[in-house]
This record gives sequence, C-alpha cells and structure tokens, in this order.
Amino acid sequence: MNSTKSYFLYALLLFTTLLFISHIDYRLEVIASEQYNFWEWLTITQFLYISIGVVLAIPHLIKNRKEKSMWKIDYKKLLLFGLPSMYLTFSFTLHVYFKIPYYIMITSSLFKIAAILLGYIVATSFYKVNSWD
Repeated sequence: MNSTKSYFLYALLLFTTLLFISHIDYRLEVIASEQYNFWEWLTITQFLYISIGVVLAIPHLIKNRKEKSMWKIDYKKLLLFGLPSMYLTFSFTLHVYFKIPYYIMITSSLFKIAAILLGYIVATSFYKVNSWD
C-alpha cells in the first residue's frame, strides 16, 4: 500500500475515533449528570481515552509487526512513564473504590491527557529488534 493511501486511512481512523469517543463521552456525561452518578462515567471514559493513545501508536505497531523477530517489552519506559500516567489516569477511581489517597488535584483534562499518554506508552512499549542488532 502506498504511503499516501496509508496516511489517509490512518487519518480517517484517528478522526473517526476522536469523533466517536467525543460523542460517547458527551452522552455518558449527560446520563451521569441526570442520574448524579459520575463514577461509572469516569471509569468508562478513562478506557475510552486510553484507546486514543493506542490508535496514535498504530504506525509504530505496524512497522514493528513486519520485523521477523520476537516481541520485546521496554520495561523502563513502562515504569518511568507508564506508572505516573497510570496513576494520573486512575487516581479518582483508585481513591473512590480502594480509598487510596490522591495527592495531586487532577482536572478532567489532565486525566484525559494522561489516559491518552498511557495508551500510547503501553502500545509503544512493545517492539521488535532486527536479529542482527
């Protein structure tokens, strides 16, 4: 597949994902405000925004899929960047369900950005190396 067509399909996938998640997020927020139950909305949207990060990492995954070696995991990346992102993404949920205190005042935009970053970090932590490296 040529690169122009690939970029177009990827841009279409990304744009569609953003619109779809934005719509679901809005609908869930409306339902949550009517029922005064924000925890289900918060829990679902955390995973929705993580999926945006995974979609952003698709070119990395496709490029690595073509390699002829075993998949490896970048544990340093997961620990140094993934854990803080995971904490920021799930801090409200951890606080409510497990009574784990949160020490940083996290806004909804920060948790969404952290969730996107978490999805991207997890997806790009899997890679393949050439057998001659």
